[in-house]
Amino acid sequence: MIGQSVFVLSLLLAPLATDKEPLAPAEQIALLDGLAPSLVRVEYTLQYDKGEPPRARGSVERCPNCGGYHYNDADEMVREERPLEACGFLLSPTQVLTADPLVHPRFVKDTAVRFGNASVKAKISAYAAQQNAVFLELSEPLPGTQPLAFDDAGKGPYLAVTYRNLNGEWAANVAALPLRVTATTSKLSFCAVPSQCLIVAKEGTPVAVCMKDRVSADETWKGSPKGWTTVPAQDMTATLKALEDRCNQCLLRVALSFRSPKSQGQERYRSYSYYDEDGDDADATERNVMGLLLDEKRVMVLAQLEAKVTARLERVVVHPAQ
Repeated sequence: MIGQSVFVLSLLLAPLATDKEPLAPAEQIALLDGLAPSLVRVEYTLQYDKGEPPRARGSVERCPNCGGYHYNDADEMVREERPLEACGFLLSPTQVLTADPLVHPRFVKDTAVRFGNASVKAKISAYAAQQNAVFLELSEPLPGTQPLAFDDAGKGPYLAVTYRNLNGEWAANVAALPLRVTATTSKLSFCAVPSQCLIVAKEGTPVAVCMKDRVSADETWKGSPKGWTTVPAQDMTATLKALEDRCNQCLLRVALSFRSPKSQGQERYRSYSYYDEDGDDADATERNVMGLLLDEKRVMVLAQLEAKVTARLERVVVHPAQ
């Protein structure tokens, strides 16, 4: 019985052994050098719109090196007059795949793709339906670049190649990609991978790109991103316009008026929470919050108020849609 148990364990661990046989440093450098002409930088020049600062919800990413999350402050970039940057994978001489920055178009002044000292204008041509990615169309080819040539027949063990701005300098990184399966109670199976990574075979042949932090447990993820289901840019523009029109009708400004709080004296100690939505507004006598129109006579006020704050509420004014 003990012998059988050991035998079963050896079967389970054997496939993982190949993941612990990394390429020699010289081989890794050669692999990255071969892929370098296909790795580009995407630059979004952001701007204020009607006095409102931009927000880049897609600028948060998990670092494959430290495991932590890095984010870029879009507002700070406008003030410092520097672009929001992201890595890009060259799919054709004039097509680049990059992460969706999740910035409304009204905040984007200009989009460019850079390789070395060369830079060309670009625009979003399509959005990936199942990945956090957009496809960019370049105004002209970038000199010195080489599009990726994918082979979905490539075999493992696989490697993950990432390209990021680390410590003020863009750097490519290659690491083993052990496809360890996670299975949930809801029958979902997947393998965790670094976000925004190029997956290659051991010899450096591109096999796939993953723009989120997981791939399916089977091999349906393999293949060129050109085969992904996409939403054309013009369709996305129409969808955003329809959504904006609907929000203008259903999302209302609600003015809340409160009695002044009783003086508690100067607090010697006061704790703050990063997730405290009330914050300094807890003692405010006037607040403007969002309201969701449910029907002709009901509005849901979207505000997180503590009981002691709600007790001071005196007046609620719902402003009509404009």
